[in-house]
Amino acid sequence: MIPSRAVLILSAGLISGASMANPPGQAPPRHGQSAGAHHAHGTASGAPPAVPVAIGRKVPDFSFTDLRGKTRKLSDLRKSSKSGIVSLTFWCSFCHSCRDMEARLNQVAKDWENEASVSAIDASAGDTAERVRSFAKSKGLTLPILLDPPGASADLFGVRVTTTTVVIDGKGILRYRGRFAHGTTAYAEDALKAVLAGKAVSTAETSPSG
Repeated sequence: MIPSRAVLILSAGLISGASMANPPGQAPPRHGQSAGAHHAHGTASGAPPAVPVAIGRKVPDFSFTDLRGKTRKLSDLRKSSKSGIVSLTFWCSFCHSCRDMEARLNQVAKDWENEASVSAIDASAGDTAERVRSFAKSKGLTLPILLDPPGASADLFGVRVTTTTVVIDGKGILRYRGRFAHGTTAYAEDALKAVLAGKAVSTAETSPSG
């Protein structure tokens, strides 16, 4: 039986390393930083986090926009599902690594849409709502995609590469951070299932690989 607590899974889009590039016409990131991170200097409230949120700690509310330009908050995502669980995957339209997993992410969002809030979040400085809408349509992506150009969400979770996923339980506690998947191991979905079932996450943190 699925508990009444909500879990939030977020997928946010950052860019790092030689395998990812800025969209055409965009300047490269400064000082070798990721395209999604070089504008990220603090939380949505404007105050720079001393350290990223740790596993087992409460995630503070933060803001972003949807593809219609409406400002939303983490608390809105938690209210959108009966469990309050949220999953966010950092993602962007011009990241090669994202192409390898976005179809599966889209399916996860469909599979759990009645139980948890599963979204992609684009924290890169180079994407626009228009570009993301067009790209998502061309790829058949129907999951919610959120935008955070300043990269505050990336700073909050200490994320520097795309495909990094965080899972937040119904009490707002960070329960997983790391790879969306690796080979046949579905780290993020396994974490989501565990949180929905009221169980401990067996692998609460993994090394990111964007």
